Amino acid sequence: MVRHKQKKKTPSNETGAPFLSPRLLWMLGIGLISLFWLVLKMFGMNAYGGDEHIYLYQAQLVSEGVAPYSGFAMAHPPLQAALTAVLLKVFGYQFLMARMLPVAWCLAGGLVLAIMVRRESGFVASAAALALYILAYEPLRASSHFTGVNMTTTLMLVAFMTARTGHIKVCAGFCVAAVFTRLYAAPGVIALTVWILVSDRRAGLRLIAWGAGFGTVVFLAVGAWAGFEDMVHNMLRYHAQKTPMKPESLANMKANVLFHNALPLAIFALSVPAMFGAMARRWKQSASDLRIIERLSDAIRGARISLPLLGAFTAALFGLILLNMDRVWMYYFVPSFPFAAMAGGWLVSRLFQGGVRLFIDRRRASATGLNRVTIAGGIIAVACILATFFFGPRLESRLNYYQKEIDLPVAKRTHEYTWKDGMLPGPVNDAVRSVIWNDQRTIGDHYWSYTSYLWHESRHLDVVDKITREIIERTDEGYSIFGDSGTVPLFALLTGRSIAAAEVDTNIQRYRSGNADPGDLIRRIDEPGTRLIILRNRFGIAGLPQVQKLIASRYKLVRKFVTAQKKLYLMYERKPEPDGDMQR
Repeated sequence: MVRHKQKKKTPSNETGAPFLSPRLLWMLGIGLISLFWLVLKMFGMNAYGGDEHIYLYQAQLVSEGVAPYSGFAMAHPPLQAALTAVLLKVFGYQFLMARMLPVAWCLAGGLVLAIMVRRESGFVASAAALALYILAYEPLRASSHFTGVNMTTTLMLVAFMTARTGHIKVCAGFCVAAVFTRLYAAPGVIALTVWILVSDRRAGLRLIAWGAGFGTVVFLAVGAWAGFEDMVHNMLRYHAQKTPMKPESLANMKANVLFHNALPLAIFALSVPAMFGAMARRWKQSASDLRIIERLSDAIRGARISLPLLGAFTAALFGLILLNMDRVWMYYFVPSFPFAAMAGGWLVSRLFQGGVRLFIDRRRASATGLNRVTIAGGIIAVACILATFFFGPRLESRLNYYQKEIDLPVAKRTHEYTWKDGMLPGPVNDAVRSVIWNDQRTIGDHYWSYTSYLWHESRHLDVVDKITREIIERTDEGYSIFGDSGTVPLFALLTGRSIAAAEVDTNIQRYRSGNADPGDLIRRIDEPGTRLIILRNRFGIAGLPQVQKLIASRYKLVRKFVTAQKKLYLMYERKPEPDGDMQR
């Protein structure tokens, strides 16, 4: 008689339903989380004022063969500009393509995170980590703006994943790429290097050697291309010269991060003692004759917390550095979120699996394999997470606007928002508007974080079409424009006009810090071809006395543009030269 090998039973074989396999359920979960995120992102396909337009215009200059630093001032490392320049060289500037760049980078990082966590912590932890990262308010908001933070974070995540799979040389390359995108990747690179050194000294030394080699080559190549002195002056010295924020502004920035991201931060905070508890249990079971470092490594492996513990360490290092800086913007915290999500996802997975086991064997808790301490800890963790929904909104009371408005009559602390459809089918827009959107916000009332996000996206630059039409009518292609760094680069890209003397980044910090000379700026732009100057009233470079003097002597006010948020933009046109010729 022929004996057939019995087919191994799997969950799908037992149920007769292949679509219920864990892998397919994981893919479905990842897909649904990503789809919901993309739906939200489709409400950000509008024009906004911000630094992202500086970086896009700088990439345009690079695509035209202009070297950064020596050819134009650039405050950051060159990789973002270089990669974006390739896209612009191939496709030209496309508004929607530019809007999708941060979205694509953020989602790519989220998927790398999900794959990495799935390999080491399981399907549930993977889906939870993805949600805790991309659906947290700060990464969600920051992924609407091409500041470089999403690209940097994604490159770091790839570096971590390649390190976890043993590809040290590739890891070193991505570490260097992350730092040469934004310098604030350094804490993540340091955390990863320290972890590998402690875990495997030889691998750690290889990482340092390859990283130092790659970094040196890139530094020398960029310096030879763009000029060493100009590179150091713009990329390094400028950040050291920046003036500190006012203490109240700094405190408000940090309070905003805590208020808007209370839930993922609470889950992260709870994951740390949970990991130490799991490690402590494994420590007791390990051989007592091992060296401390070996016993610790054995406990970490036994508890399967290597990746979440590495994530917690990295997130904590980011937080420690950021909380001690004297100049911080909210999006600076974004790189810490996916690493905190590694730990948070692990905790969610533990709670979920423990809850399922308790539900199945609810009559006999001992049959679940969970001891009383573990069950009590899980209950406390769930209670703390639920409490966040109650106490989290109360953190708003620490914010500046709350303190200014809370005692006003309701009518004066109620703000109106105007709905605008996203790039979505009508029924989806209607569903989002019905479930998430609110036309009014009363300070003191509590709202869903996704409602706050949609309000943020609704405050777009609604005068962009009027301003660009005016620029086209008042200038020919040979003329240049100049002004507010948050908007003029966008106007230049949309109209095809150049920016005078390639002075793209007119961030007021460049002049307040002493890194750039306002007098030299005026000498460079004060010529007949600089036809229009566009400033935001009483903001940024509009406050420079040298700019004000130039406008008073050479320009006349021709148009005013007021946004729905009451921001005033002033357009100045150059007066006729003494000989009546306004050409170059």
